[in-house]
Amino acid sequence: MYPYDAPYIPTPIEVVRAMLRVAELRPDDVLIDLGCGDGRIVVEAARLHGVRAIGVDLDENLLACARASARTAGVEGLVSFRCGNLLEADLSEASVVMLYMLTEVNLRLRPRLVAMPAGTRIVAHRFGMGEWEPERFWMLGTAPILRWRVTGEEDLPGTKPFTTPGSADRCDCPTDHPARQHDSPFIHEEQP
Repeated sequence: MYPYDAPYIPTPIEVVRAMLRVAELRPDDVLIDLGCGDGRIVVEAARLHGVRAIGVDLDENLLACARASARTAGVEGLVSFRCGNLLEADLSEASVVMLYMLTEVNLRLRPRLVAMPAGTRIVAHRFGMGEWEPERFWMLGTAPILRWRVTGEEDLPGTKPFTTPGSADRCDCPTDHPARQHDSPFIHEEQP
């Protein structure tokens, strides 16, 4: 059994860059990556977009790699890494939250995420958040990228799993959902 909430599986760099584009980063944003692993999202956010970025992970060895990557990329002044439980992380500075967690973990995080200030963007690779359907959805090859924007009006009583669209027989989406309308590798009309 893996000792943490989610196994470490590095996000492919092309997915990292697509997630950052989907996040619509602005110079005043503060990005937090929960379960940051080797810090690739944090480092790329600072390197490519010049934003402050924070990574949280329980694995000190991965955090050491993340800090070394930040040094190599020359972004140490923009990034920080914290050892801690992602379910208890301080989200008060964040305007963007990045996730590559299993749905069960996302659901445990969801009450804290929906309580964040209106306008906060949450971008996830692969896994959804139950009945809180994403605002936008993209496919990068076989990699789903989902974005939510906190509105302050979320009403999420249940935990029905959001099935990542990919085929009509696996999709819990309504028949008019974009996932059922496109045959291209990108579900949405824009590429991330």
